[in-house]
Parts: sequence; C-alpha cells; structure tokens
Amino acid sequence: MKTALARGEWVDPALSRVTVGDWAARWFANQVQLKPSTRQRYASLLRRQVLPVWERVPLSAVTHADVGEWVRRMTQAGLASSTVRQAHRVFSLLLALAVRDGRLTRNVAAGVRLPRVGRADKVFL
Repeated sequence: MKTALARGEWVDPALSRVTVGDWAARWFANQVQLKPSTRQRYASLLRRQVLPVWERVPLSAVTHADVGEWVRRMTQAGLASSTVRQAHRVFSLLLALAVRDGRLTRNVAAGVRLPRVGRADKVFL
C-alpha cells in the first residue's frame, strides 16, 4: 500500500465498491455531448449486452480476463462483430471514467482482443 501511495496509484477501496450498474447509470447521465442516435445506441448496448452481465459486479471485481471472456461469449452467441466491438467500447468508456474519477487504477477493458469486422461481399451489377 505504501508503494501504491508513493506512485500515486492508490485507490480508496470504498470508491471501487460501487457496482457497474450504478456507475453505468451515472456515466450515461453525463454523456450530454452525444447525438440522439448515438445516445440511443449506447442505451441499447448497455441494456442488452453490458448490464445483464456486469450490473451487480463491483468495479473492483472486474478483471481483464473476465472482459475477454465476455467478448468471447458474445461472439460465440452469434452477435455481429461490430456489435461486440461497440458493446466493448461502451463498457471501456465507463471504466475509463472510473479511472479518471480515482475509483480504479487502470481500465481493465483496454487491450482486450476484439473480433474483426468482416467486409461485405462486393456485388457487381
């Protein structure tokens, strides 16, 4: 703990006990810069992909491996690669705010391998 304090990496454990669901609601409410269509898409991604898995999990309990497993399960469930990538982006954005707010030391969603978005087949007339 002394080393973390000296490095400026110490996080008060009480701050990271907030659940992802509570933090997501706070994060989403502050996204005033989004266009209405983007805001609607983020709300849909939170409701359908992020919160069913992460809602009751404390921020401190989310790990890089867990996020990777979540991405794998979404991909295996048949979700489009772009949907998986967008859901990951929303989750990563809310974790990034937790880092800036001093609730986490790092964004555990950063660096997770994501599925490639395939190109549509070209159709020639």
